[in-house]
Amino acid sequence: MPARARPAIVASTACALFAVLAAAPRSAHAAGFSTSRFGSDHGSPALSNPYAVYFNPAALGGMEGSQLTLDGTIALRTAEYTRFDSSLSPSDPAIKDNPAYTRANTGTNTLVNVLAAPFIGFITDLGQKNLRFGVATYVPFGGAARWDHNEGFSGSSSTPGALDGAQRWQNISGRQQSLYNTAAFALRLPAQRLSFGVGVSLVASSLRSVRARNPDGSDDVVTGNGSLFEGRALLDVHGLHVAASAGIFWEATADRRLRFGLSYLSQPGFGEMRMSGNFREQLGTVQEAAKPKDVDFVQSLPDVVRLGVAYKAAPDLELRGDIVYERWSRMKRQCVVEPGAKCDVDASGADLTGGKIIANFPRQWHDSVGARAGAGYWIGGGVDTEIFGSGSFGTPAIPHKTADPAYFDSYTVGFSVGARQRITSHIYAALSYNYVYYLPFDVKPGESQLFQYQQPSRTPAADGAYSAQVYFFNANLTFLF
Repeated sequence: MPARARPAIVASTACALFAVLAAAPRSAHAAGFSTSRFGSDHGSPALSNPYAVYFNPAALGGMEGSQLTLDGTIALRTAEYTRFDSSLSPSDPAIKDNPAYTRANTGTNTLVNVLAAPFIGFITDLGQKNLRFGVATYVPFGGAARWDHNEGFSGSSSTPGALDGAQRWQNISGRQQSLYNTAAFALRLPAQRLSFGVGVSLVASSLRSVRARNPDGSDDVVTGNGSLFEGRALLDVHGLHVAASAGIFWEATADRRLRFGLSYLSQPGFGEMRMSGNFREQLGTVQEAAKPKDVDFVQSLPDVVRLGVAYKAAPDLELRGDIVYERWSRMKRQCVVEPGAKCDVDASGADLTGGKIIANFPRQWHDSVGARAGAGYWIGGGVDTEIFGSGSFGTPAIPHKTADPAYFDSYTVGFSVGARQRITSHIYAALSYNYVYYLPFDVKPGESQLFQYQQPSRTPAADGAYSAQVYFFNANLTFLF
């Protein structure tokens, strides 16, 4: 590689070095990049506690007094991706005959990330008989990843970019999160044993990612004369949006043994989200360091419907279950555009704006469904010590045709087990372990459509073998007033 080409790869490597530990993992019973695992089994639309500010504001109607919950989730996420030869996406098919090109763009890479997320919630009856109020801060959508280096390319002069792994064309490292700040109200109708609730949220969203990128959408590493062609792209955007929620909570029996909850959460921004920031693209063919340009980033998150039930089968046993339906079909694309521009593309991914789209990433996701069933058992039939556990199942939101190492999904199975202990008459502590297993899957040769789109929507194909697991530890303290 000529010496003049080296500054480009040095600059692009520097772009990739930033921390990404501020977001949460995916949920055990939701798809896409949902992260609503705070509270473990106590986060349900049929349970009356501070988590109800998010899961179902109407469930606040079943509480009395005031409660403050401080909750933290620590997770270990592992993932593995093997890129198949069928994913090779050269600008000229003859490039496939180059063994260095093939070796740089295929093979296995892994990630092992530690992630963290908080939940803080306060609810109160305001000293009133039938009015409830709550506030909470939490992250229901988000994710973070930093892939390992492929040390086999350490010090390589011919293919230096391959150090970042074969998955680098979709993701080297990144972080995405939507931080919700919610105020919720509930009105209880005692005679009907019904409560109605609404919530309003200010949502602070951000996304930061680094990936390998070529202007023609290929995975070419070098030019015909051997100089560096592979580049890097850094996207850093943020925005504020409003979301709303509503719900119903029904205590079906006078003794409150049987309870149902139904809730709806709107999309942030009530539709398409627009975030602003900058985009920096360092092309391998350009010696000078690239300057960031102002951009908007456009995407749509899902709206969510939840249904839950809790039944006190005995003084010391409560059975619980919930179902979540997330409309990830709202996520048609993620698009980087000039400030104020629309993301107007045709079915082939071609730009219909006259050049205002910088990069478009087709998603075409599906709606997903998750279900969970479990129980809580109080030792001795009192309120001091609860042992709880559950099992969960979820369907994927991301189809194979647009799956890639940045966003992939599969059928999930998981479980949780934990305990909640009364420390004093006003303090409860809970600790749980939660495990999520993503069933391994292959995007078979020819399934990935990413390289078939027209520019600016074309990226290298992502055929390959995918697998992931997440290990959660959730701990919380609840203070009663």
